[in-house]
Amino acid sequence: MTPLKDSIKVLNGFGRSLEEILPKLRNGYLVESSGLAQQLAASFPSAYFLTPEGECFHNATVTGGKPASEGPLALKRELRETETRQAKLETGVAQAEAEAAALTTTIEELTQKLETRSEERRQAESDTANQGAALKQMESEAQRIERRIEDWMAQAARNKDARETKRSGIEKNREEAVRLEAEHAQAEAALDELQVQLAMLRQKREGLQQQAAQLTAELAGLKNAGGAPKQPSNALTGSMPTWSAGC
Repeated sequence: MTPLKDSIKVLNGFGRSLEEILPKLRNGYLVESSGLAQQLAASFPSAYFLTPEGECFHNATVTGGKPASEGPLALKRELRETETRQAKLETGVAQAEAEAAALTTTIEELTQKLETRSEERRQAESDTANQGAALKQMESEAQRIERRIEDWMAQAARNKDARETKRSGIEKNREEAVRLEAEHAQAEAALDELQVQLAMLRQKREGLQQQAAQLTAELAGLKNAGGAPKQPSNALTGSMPTWSAGC
């Protein structure tokens, strides 16, 4: 007894898929005689047993055979039908392969787009972190300048008090009064310069806060909709201002 599938060579890449379509090919066996085929069919009702005469024994039924007047014609007809089914299967397989190739290309394109969007999101997150760090640094610098201004104002007040005290005895110590006047003028000049710098720094800080808020909104939109964020402003990439008067 020989499995029928071992005696048939399947071309064009059908492989095991053809066994799923043709039960006789999957569960068929070649036997030497009709008597043996009948015995085996009774013992294995789900299998097909084919004889050299073309008979097919399956459970309790017998089909096929090659009578002298009909055998060749029936065999040719079955061969033509099989060839027709095979041609249809080949067409379906070719179509399926074309669709699979198209789907593979689409998947690759979508994967590339996803990687691009992921990289843009990571860049946006990095830019947001940099903006936040720069803004924090600017706020710290502003606080430092404010403390310097307070110190200068306190010093100016002390100088003013000292000047008033000195003026009461200006006739006794005119040189000391002149020195204090000079220190006061210097302090007021430094104070004016620091106030101008503080105003500029506050204006920059407000601009950075607006940019950070905008970038945060763009990042949220990118995470929700996969959109590309705008390029971050260069306002934070420049160098920090250099302060005078001991700042």
